Parts: sequence; C-alpha cells; structure tokens
Amino acid sequence: VLKRVLKPETALRIKELMFATVDSGIARLAKTKKVTIAGRTATVKSGENEIAGWFIGFAPAEKPTIAFAIVVERGSGPYTAAAIARKIVETIL
Repeated sequence: VLKRVLKPETALRIKELMFATVDSGIARLAKTKKVTIAGRTATVKSGENEIAGWFIGFAPAEKPTIAFAIVVERGSGPYTAAAIARKIVETIL
C-alpha cells in the first residue's frame, strides 16, 4: 500500500529548493548544461577528526529517472561530492 508522506505542495517546494542548491547555491559544481540536477549537500563528522561531505539528489529535476547519494571521506566535503555526482549523471543520462 502506497502512503503519501508529504503533501504535494510540500514535495514541490523541497524539489524547488534542491534545484536552487545546484543552480545557484552551494552545489553549483553539480550543475551541467546537459541535464538539470536537484540536490542537497552536507558535511558530517565521520571519525575523531575526519570530516566527510555528501551530496544527494536526483535527475532530471523535472521528471527524475535516477537518484543518487555520493559520500566523500577525507576530501573537500560536499564540493567534491557534487562534482562527482555531475560526472555520474552526465555519463548515465
């Protein structure tokens, strides 16, 4: 049984914000001319003194066919993860 978790207008707003994060926000390294990507970044502490960055998202933003989660340990955080996501999405789509 499929159960709706969010109201449609709430889901649409989240989608818009995730698109803005890539289009003009912190995840601009995920932006590509080939396909629109929507996503969200974060930085988390993965160990005593280690920081991991991640980027989750979906593409094409208008009508998603793929979703992804990229985690980069001991790297330059979400920036590297966003750039990796761009390359993966461009390769797949």
